[in-house]
Amino acid sequence: IAIGANGGALTWSHIVGMETKVSDADADMGTLGYVFTPAAAGKMKETEKAAGTAKFIWEGNNTGSGQVNGYNARTTNLLPRNISKGSGTNLHAGIFGNFSHLLIGQWAGLDVVVDNITLAGKAQVKLVINSWWDTAVLQPKSFTAITDIVAV
Repeated sequence: IAIGANGGALTWSHIVGMETKVSDADADMGTLGYVFTPAAAGKMKETEKAAGTAKFIWEGNNTGSGQVNGYNARTTNLLPRNISKGSGTNLHAGIFGNFSHLLIGQWAGLDVVVDNITLAGKAQVKLVINSWWDTAVLQPKSFTAITDIVAV
């Protein structure tokens, strides 16, 4: 879903468009929800669905009980917030979809290295812990995104 040639403010119409796109693909089932950057969520908390209604696009908090149009909504700093489009910069992303179609896999467990040499002069031990993860989308039609949200 595109907002504009240079990005723009997220509106209620864009939210409905995201849901409609997933529904048109017959993918509106399962664990449907939204994910946005914290700044985009903050902006939606200030954006009315329609002028003068005092009903805002994002309702609730960012961490556990946020909702957008009745669907669970969460925030993450893992979504891009430095996208450029036209003359727009620092644009944010948001996703709507069936998150039961998002697969998350861990590869090779944990790798723990105990380094007792690097910080030995300070009588400290450095622990280096690595973990490898990947994601895959089971059904791409189950998701839609907006990548040109002006969040400030």
